Amino acid sequence: IVILMESFGASWNEFNQKNFNFLGELESYFREGYYFENIISADNGTIGSLMSVATNLPVIPGMPHLPQSKFMRVKLPSSSHIPFKRSGYETNFIYGGKLGWRDIGRYFRLQGYDQVVGENKIKKDLALNGTVGSEWGLFDEHFFEFILKKVSSAKKPQFFLGLSTTNHPPFLVPTSFNASELSIPMELESQILRERKLFLERFRAFQYANYKLVEFIKKVRSTKIRDSTILAITGDDN
Repeated sequence: IVILMESFGASWNEFNQKNFNFLGELESYFREGYYFENIISADNGTIGSLMSVATNLPVIPGMPHLPQSKFMRVKLPSSSHIPFKRSGYETNFIYGGKLGWRDIGRYFRLQGYDQVVGENKIKKDLALNGTVGSEWGLFDEHFFEFILKKVSSAKKPQFFLGLSTTNHPPFLVPTSFNASELSIPMELESQILRERKLFLERFRAFQYANYKLVEFIKKVRSTKIRDSTILAITGDDN
């Protein structure tokens, strides 16, 4: 399971502290697992980083991204899902938002993914009603719930490439989310200027996304799939 977390930038992690705790228990997993600090996102935007993770190709500055280029229909032998597909895995691309964004739904189908799932399919499968996200997509808890449900009931090996959505403007989180309040550290106060409210909204969304990621990890580790599952978590930009 490879998850590309929206705006999951590690450079902020050094500011995590008792009264500004946006990582929660995720910090302990950094120490328990393999935590790579000396990397940088392939692009300073979601689509470029997503395409690099999906294809193992670098972003070419100034060129259209693959789903919006003349190479949209070209099946790439370097794509990340191919070794798994050849080994009998069912391959899945899961997005918390609408598949029409940047035409990624059509792109991943043309690349040969067995299942390409977006916001509408997740809503239907989980019977979600009411406010379950923002205009950018579902709250991350639903995104993770869908993946866990699918992998837990699978009859054959599964490969997942997923992209979350919550930690993105307008930085909405569910009213049910209950976590420690965030108090801006002194070392950041002088850098915020007029954006204090927006800054706290951003980190509240970051906090929510990290907490829901922890819940997902815990659930994976408590089920029968624990010993046969590898989780890789990375980010698209800072």
